[in-house]
Amino acid sequence: MSLKRSMRAWFRRFAGLFRRRQDDAEFAAELESHLGLHIEDNLRAGMTPEAARRDALMKFGGVEQTKEKSRDMRRVRLIETTFQDIRLGFRVLHKNPGFTVVAVLTLALGIGLNTTLFSVFNAVALKPVPVRNSARFVRLERWFASNSLGEGQYAFSFAEFQSFAARNRALSNLVAVSFPFRVAASLPVNASTPFSAKTQMGAPESATTELVSANYFGELGVTPAVGRLLLPEEGRAPGVGPVVVLSYSYWRARLGGDAGIVGRVLKLNGTAFTVVGVASSDFVGTGNPPVIPDFWAPITMQAQVLPGQDWLNQPLDYEFQLLGHLEPAIEMKEAGAQLSVLEHNFAQDHPNPDNETTSLTVQRATLFGNTEDFRFKAVVTLLMVIVGMVLMIACANLANMQMAKASGRQREIAVRLALGAGRQRLVRQLLTESTLLALAGGAAGVFLSLWDTRALWLVAGQFAGPYSAFVTQIKPDMRVLTYTLLLSLSTGVFFGMSPALQGSRPNLTTALKDAGTAFGQRLDRSRMRGLLVGGQMALSTLFLIVAGLLARGMIRAQTSDPGFEVRTVFPLGLLADTDRAKGIALRQNEIARLQALQEIQNVAWTDFVPLNGTWSTQFEPGDSTKVDPKGLSETLARHVSSAFFKTLGIPILRGREFTQAESQSGAAVAIVSNALARGVWPGEDPLGKKIKLQTGFGRERNWLVFEVVGVAGDVRSANVSRLDPAIIYLPTSSKNLNDYDALLRIPGDPREARQSVATLLEQLDGRQRPGFLLLSLEDDAVRAQLLMARTFAMAALCLAALAMLLASIGVYGVTAFLVSQREKEVGIHMALGASRSQVLGLMLTQGMRPVLFGGALGLVGALSLSGFMRALLYFPGSVDVLYGARWFDPATFALFSCLLGVIALLACYVPARRASRVDPVVALRYE
Repeated sequence: MSLKRSMRAWFRRFAGLFRRRQDDAEFAAELESHLGLHIEDNLRAGMTPEAARRDALMKFGGVEQTKEKSRDMRRVRLIETTFQDIRLGFRVLHKNPGFTVVAVLTLALGIGLNTTLFSVFNAVALKPVPVRNSARFVRLERWFASNSLGEGQYAFSFAEFQSFAARNRALSNLVAVSFPFRVAASLPVNASTPFSAKTQMGAPESATTELVSANYFGELGVTPAVGRLLLPEEGRAPGVGPVVVLSYSYWRARLGGDAGIVGRVLKLNGTAFTVVGVASSDFVGTGNPPVIPDFWAPITMQAQVLPGQDWLNQPLDYEFQLLGHLEPAIEMKEAGAQLSVLEHNFAQDHPNPDNETTSLTVQRATLFGNTEDFRFKAVVTLLMVIVGMVLMIACANLANMQMAKASGRQREIAVRLALGAGRQRLVRQLLTESTLLALAGGAAGVFLSLWDTRALWLVAGQFAGPYSAFVTQIKPDMRVLTYTLLLSLSTGVFFGMSPALQGSRPNLTTALKDAGTAFGQRLDRSRMRGLLVGGQMALSTLFLIVAGLLARGMIRAQTSDPGFEVRTVFPLGLLADTDRAKGIALRQNEIARLQALQEIQNVAWTDFVPLNGTWSTQFEPGDSTKVDPKGLSETLARHVSSAFFKTLGIPILRGREFTQAESQSGAAVAIVSNALARGVWPGEDPLGKKIKLQTGFGRERNWLVFEVVGVAGDVRSANVSRLDPAIIYLPTSSKNLNDYDALLRIPGDPREARQSVATLLEQLDGRQRPGFLLLSLEDDAVRAQLLMARTFAMAALCLAALAMLLASIGVYGVTAFLVSQREKEVGIHMALGASRSQVLGLMLTQGMRPVLFGGALGLVGALSLSGFMRALLYFPGSVDVLYGARWFDPATFALFSCLLGVIALLACYVPARRASRVDPVVALRYE
């Protein structure tokens, strides 16, 4: 009962916050009525009216004190004082508009940058797929005995889908969706309804398609914008359901948003499909990575959409992603355990020795997968630390500005302390002001982040192409806003705490007599401000020099030569079949016909296309079967055909190339790079030497001995940023032809060759390929890597420029405040004979001292970071972000250190010059 009364009393107090004036008026009227009764009694006793009222007031004991006690009893003090602090904080900020604007803009830059990065992370790793009950919507993921990671973890066969859908009790209505693929789409010329001029009817165009189970749209809760979606009977039997659903983006962009599209006939790879509807505009698909396809077709129409393929009858042909909603009482771990049992049972009937699955797990279906990988988390953490440093620089600026402002309010604070205000109350007030600044900066940062995020997605689109189409649907959600709010509050406390603690303990006697503070307190605060400025300069120097090194690397990248032919070499993925023997025969036929085309000069094949991937392994010289762990070294490796070196123009410096027989049988011979030969056999002839190499993956891993038959020139086949430190070329084998891609040497017009190759592929697998492209290694891999270098360099330069701007503002603010605090001292110096140049030198010396200290720390940090970037090159496949530049580049270190020093000197010079022009008479009369 006491708790109930306490809660009732608390609610009455809380409600009183909103009717304070009414309660005060009612209580005042009640007091007047009591006084009136006392006065009437005194009047009846014969007192005069004045004496009667005076006697009544004396007996009552003080009206105003009673009113104040009543207010204390019916109010919530914490809430009321907080509102008072907020009102006072707004008045103080409004009184200093210049300070407020600078502070808000400074924080907007730092908070906006952090919000931008978190928005990207939220969209990539946290934002669920936009479907119904998205919190329970999961994607199946498999784990291999070979420990391989990537897109293949989300690939399942149609037979697995049917088995899991019929037997699992963890997911409701399991759905299947294929990975996106390109088809030839065309509209018949005799169509009755005219289309927008954007579409040329009858002319085939390349379009992106996904095959989905019949329950796909229903389980996801997708609604149609026009027409309807798939029906259950349109996906029950192979060849049943020649219908398609259009995506909203394709319908608007390519078909002009024509509502008459429903019922029209669309041809996919020559097969007629009826358009039954258009998906809603907010549905971006469930792809991983996300792609908004142009069409969705029933999974049972696979043979018609992709002639020559048989996904539905091949239990080991992994072409589909599986998703579903967790049953209400099932958790993700339990669901993974149940599905792992089903996968184990399935594998007993359909073993896959080449790629054995050990277990299945489920993960929340976000727009991107593999975000749980430690490498992804490490990159995100590193980026958050980098942009967090920029925010720290902004916070240091604001802390300095708040200290300066608090020093100017010493008399006000001293008066409040003298009148009885507690120090805790003053600290709360000062923190409230800094929090209001941070919240305003956070609000401005959100708007800045909207622009930054859009710019980042546009840059990402250069790398991702169609994979970035979904970003137009992504907007900041409550998670991003909550993050920004918490970051703003934390920032307000972080940069406001030190000024609040120091500003709330003035020397009362000195402060009440003078607006300044005691010398010891001023010295302590100047040291704190110096440390903050030094920290800013250290971080800015670090950012600027690293950005300069990356910029030097970007310049070097433009003239980087891979060492082999990239303009006339075109990679081509070879045709595949789920039957291994049929696939090998199909590829052999394809290679033979490619070699016969007159537009193609050479055809080679390899397991990893240069500049698009490689594999690294361990090796040891010698022919002994024993392996000494201490003698192992790491190298890149690649399987190549006999025509590989001729196709790419890589010179054989010593020895010979592989013979055709060796590349057919996978003979135990090897060609090593010149760098590896120099390092392993310095001053010796490597030809005929034996080398042990670890081959295979997972359970297939073993050690084999190869004989060196040739030495190839050093090239940049792993990354265009660096020469391969060591690489071993091994011959291909016809038994593993399914694992290889082709390289075509086309010296003439690639457009003519493209048409010939497209026709050849259509004849072999039955698919039309109007959008088929042949991109050279230069247009594809080289440009992508150079674009990445430019992007990193530009991003680093932008961060460095922002840090430099914030640091310069901080230096200027501290020096300006120092000058304003010492005007009287400067006047005394000049009255005693000091020259303007001496005063200027004194101010510059004091202003630049923390700058030089911070710059020295920044140089040490930059040396350490550049050394760390160079140390990463220990791994053969790592990227050299400096593109061969030295880890200590004297020109870069000197240039950017001097640049930052000059800017800081200018920031000090402007207020110092103003101090040197002070009139001694005016300064000595001041206050």
